[in-house]
Amino acid sequence: MNYNKNGETVDWRGWWVNQNGYLVDKEGNILDQRGNWVFKKEILTSNGDLPKVFWMGLLWSDSASSLSKLLNDLGKTKGRIGNQSELANET
Repeated sequence: MNYNKNGETVDWRGWWVNQNGYLVDKEGNILDQRGNWVFKKEILTSNGDLPKVFWMGLLWSDSASSLSKLLNDLGKTKGRIGNQSELANET
């Protein structure tokens, strides 16, 4: 890592980075290369890193299994609703 004339940590382009090398703004929020917020400083660990839940894939795996369960449940519900509406039309 490099330092600018003010002693701030910067990357090779002169953009601010935190001690972990993430691009940051003046407040310490993590940014993407376009300058958009990715993570607010409040959710970072005390050393400026991402919480484990973000880098261990826990959110992704839970989201995928939850989505799969939701779609499965919707399929079961759709079948029941379809059968009920067919019965209603027969009477």
